[in-house]
Amino acid sequence: MVLAEAKMNLELTEPEARLLRAQLVRHIVELEDELSRTRQNAIERTLTSEIGSLRDVYGRLTSMLDTGTESSRTFAVPNVGGGVAGIGHVAKAAR
Repeated sequence: MVLAEAKMNLELTEPEARLLRAQLVRHIVELEDELSRTRQNAIERTLTSEIGSLRDVYGRLTSMLDTGTESSRTFAVPNVGGGVAGIGHVAKAAR
């Protein structure tokens, strides 16, 4: 029996969403650096999963930010789901 994940929404202003996205990039870069140094399979699997989840959130947040530029716009950021959105080029730029 598979249980469905609970869905949550968080309303953010555009500046808050941009700040959250920047912090996500920084954290993903830190986790990727940690992943490159680890030699333990269990830690590698955990970090890979966390990085994938954070990339997914980053991708969805970026998609919402790219669809509107109104400063009064409110963004609903759903909880982490499946799928991985690539941020490699963004993460490298943040270093």
